[in-house]
Amino acid sequence: SALVEFFNGKVTLTDQGLREVEVPVNLV
Repeated sequence: SALVEFFNGKVTLTDQGLREVEVPVNLV
């Protein structure tokens, strides 16, 4: 499962803690 977290206007996607990808909120 991917963990979606809003932080400082950014969304951090963490897939089982294996990787972290930061994408703009407007892509969600």
